[in-house]
Amino acid sequence: MDNLWAWFKRANAKAVLAAAVVVLAVAIGWWTWKTLTPIAFAPPVLPPASPANPPPPIGLLAYIEKEGTLRMQPTDTTLFALPDFLKPKPPESIAPDTQPKPPESQKPKPTPPPAPTPAPQPASTPAPQPPKRDVLDLTYRGLYQSSDGGLMALIEDSKSHSASFYTNGATVFGLAVSNVAPEELTVTTADGTARVLKRGANVRFSDGRIE
Repeated sequence: MDNLWAWFKRANAKAVLAAAVVVLAVAIGWWTWKTLTPIAFAPPVLPPASPANPPPPIGLLAYIEKEGTLRMQPTDTTLFALPDFLKPKPPESIAPDTQPKPPESQKPKPTPPPAPTPAPQPASTPAPQPPKRDVLDLTYRGLYQSSDGGLMALIEDSKSHSASFYTNGATVFGLAVSNVAPEELTVTTADGTARVLKRGANVRFSDGRIE
């Protein structure tokens, strides 16, 4: 015991620990392999299958008895004929007057007469449409003075949706422009009616007349 204790004192602690770890790893590996390895079992031995029981042999007495029974069966069926009161009666013929009538649903139905064709109606004449009016909106946008002193009015119309410059005496869709001034100008229609257009105001003309 003293010698073992003296050896432990002289031994390297790291080497002893490493050896213990190796031994523990080997033991764990062996235990895991032993646990996971399937156990081989011998297959069960089944008893041999017995053949089907053969039918019992027919003896000589049974054969003679069977042949005698077949020969004793009567072949003439007249001995077993039914008496007259048990025989079914043939169906009696039905007189023409007593024959059943066909149901009402099977009788041919009379064809209804064709429906009368309605007389053609005269085509309705559409009402005359009123003539379309020629509507024109004019707006005086401003004044431009050229280098020679001429005045031109910037007028916007609703037909072209644009604005153009007009001088005194020019016409805008048949309307004469006159008296161009910074804040207003005069427009004269074909019938001689004059209308003053204020700057920025909108004036409507219908068929060349002021509304």
